[in-house]
Amino acid sequence: MMHKKRTFIKICGITNPEDAGLALEHGADMLGFIFYEKSPRFVEPEKAGEIISVLKKNFSFKSAGVFVNPSFEFTDQVIKTAKLDMLQFHGDETPAFIQKFDKEKIKAFRIKYGLELKEMEKYNSADFYLLDTFSVSAYGGTGEAFNWKILADIAFRGKLFLSGGVNRDNVLEAINIVKPYAVDVCSSLESHPGKKDRKKLEDFFSVINGDNLSA
Repeated sequence: MMHKKRTFIKICGITNPEDAGLALEHGADMLGFIFYEKSPRFVEPEKAGEIISVLKKNFSFKSAGVFVNPSFEFTDQVIKTAKLDMLQFHGDETPAFIQKFDKEKIKAFRIKYGLELKEMEKYNSADFYLLDTFSVSAYGGTGEAFNWKILADIAFRGKLFLSGGVNRDNVLEAINIVKPYAVDVCSSLESHPGKKDRKKLEDFFSVINGDNLSA
């Protein structure tokens, strides 16, 4: 990993090259591409591969593929097609399943009462853990936050991605409370699902780049 100057920022739900380029120009460290067909932010693997390939020529970043209960064959094919750097499993995948892949892996957990944190211990093959807000209707991208204070004493901070309801108004508070490795942002930067809003994205990074620096 690169030397950490500030909390890493992952912009997720990328569906087009314009949004991807804008995010990277403002300092995004990672881009997330959703390969779950029921998501309004679904992107075809071929299109994601084109975006990643073009932008890698001018930017240094990591590409993450987001999957929800995929088959091994589908995941393996997407990895090859899009040439992904990282895999994010956002469903009910088992520890044995994610262990099959020789890529950096993020396992997502949807937090409702905090008891879900116990499940993290079973996924020791994951390189990182992503904590999102529980929803009965969606696997992610709801824009709702959970009680971050339950993470204040968590032992996984160096491997933790914080997601769920993070926006320009609360991102510094979230980082101060949780002290995550990375912040994952999606719906709060959109004009509509799958399309980023230029001003929201610029405002978010003005907060991040102006005030969120650490040794």
